[in-house]
Amino acid sequence: NSLTLVTRGDLAKGDRIVWRDDQGIYHEHVANEPTATRDGDGGVVYQTYCEDAMNEMFRDPVGEVRIRGGSAREALTRILESTRWEVGTVNVTGARTKSFYHISAGEALQDIVSTWGGECYSSFTVDDFGVTHRYVNLVQAMGSRNTHKRFEYGKDLVSVKRTVSADDVYTAMRGYGKGDDLDDDDEGTNGRRITFAEINNGKDYVEDLDALARWGRPDGKGVKAHAFGT
Repeated sequence: NSLTLVTRGDLAKGDRIVWRDDQGIYHEHVANEPTATRDGDGGVVYQTYCEDAMNEMFRDPVGEVRIRGGSAREALTRILESTRWEVGTVNVTGARTKSFYHISAGEALQDIVSTWGGECYSSFTVDDFGVTHRYVNLVQAMGSRNTHKRFEYGKDLVSVKRTVSADDVYTAMRGYGKGDDLDDDDEGTNGRRITFAEINNGKDYVEDLDALARWGRPDGKGVKAHAFGT
């Protein structure tokens, strides 16, 4: 649950934005990645990526919590004890057994969803001075399931934005084991590292031929060459 704001004023990393949508529901987001751009008129435009305030729980520690044949509400209550968040609406049913040990409350919340099922979202109550209560809700499903409407890319849309990851694409991967320590004067010098060529018909890599066809680089001989990762 993210929010991107375009403003003339600067938002610093960590600033909190509390806003109300057209249904009268309040939200809280935290500025995380502010970017400043100077436009053609010499003014500065700020674009700030903001994340749901609930993400702060990834910095709240959970020591040790054990749930034995317990409910999702019981697990959520125990996890939130180390945070400033409260249990909101919970209608996920079923008894489960789960242990949480030395992880963050955010990770524990993900584990609760994986174990008991349902969908999780944040909600807030607000007065004239700010947020008064922060709630974590765990429900079987968010929104209506009776719309009889499916999402189809390009159909009945005012606008849509798709972003392709900028990460490097590898079409083949080499794997190396740890080399033997040669025990010489150069500390950390290792011998030849083990590969899996002996069990892979002489190839020290695994490959994805579909990826090669799509993202391989021309080798100058009319075919595609692998982009190797390690």
